[in-house]
Parts: sequence; C-alpha cells; structure tokens
Amino acid sequence: MILLAEVVNGIAPETVGILIGSTIAALIGGGFIGKKVSDSTKVSTTIDGQPLMVRMQDEFVTRREFEGLEARMASDIREMKGLFREAINKIDERDKALTAAIKETAENAYNGRGKLWDKVNDHGARLKSVEDRVPKKPGTGS
Repeated sequence: MILLAEVVNGIAPETVGILIGSTIAALIGGGFIGKKVSDSTKVSTTIDGQPLMVRMQDEFVTRREFEGLEARMASDIREMKGLFREAINKIDERDKALTAAIKETAENAYNGRGKLWDKVNDHGARLKSVEDRVPKKPGTGS
C-alpha cells in the first residue's frame, strides 16, 4: 500500500534503495538455492558403500547384453536340437542293426536246434536198426 502511494506521489530515493536491496537479496538467495539444488544432484547415492550406478551395473544387464544372451540361447537351442536329432538317428540305426542281429541269431539257433534233433533222430533210427539186427537173449524181455 505504501508503495502504491509512493508511485502516485513519486518515488522517494529511500524506496529505490529498498527495491535495489531487495532485488540483490533475492538474487543472492536464489543463487544459494540454485547451488544447493545443483550440488544435491552431484551427490552420489551409495548402497553398502558402493555407488548406486555401480551396484545397478553389477545386478542388472543392459538391453544389449540381454539381447546378446537371447541370441546365444537361440543358437545353443538350435545346436542342441541338431545334436538331439543326430542322437535319435544313431539310436534308430543301432536299433535296426541290433534287431537284425537278434533275428539272425534266433533263426540260426532255431535251425541249429533243428539240425541237432535231426542228428538225434538219425542216431535213434540207426540205433534201432542195430538193435533190430542183434539177436535177443531169451528171458531178458528186450
């Protein structure tokens, strides 16, 4: 209100001094506040004695690192699928080879048993023919 009355009546020299002093005080106060704000952004936040940025770099991966990991995993998965296919093919080949070997062994065993029984039967027939030619003793029952 006093300033308004002085503006109407003319500005007194004391008022000019007060305005200049107030302006200088405001600028100095603003400078101190600005400095305090800028200094607070420079303060390093620490966790367990480590700066926050260092701690984040230790615990989190960057987008590039993550994408590199994804690419490496995709490559490894393709390689594992190929190895898996090769293993399955090898197992199939060995299965067929072993099945054929088992079948051949079984057939040979069957044929071998047949030959043995043929020989046994042949020997039985020959023995019977020899027994038939040999005279029998009376009273032995044979």
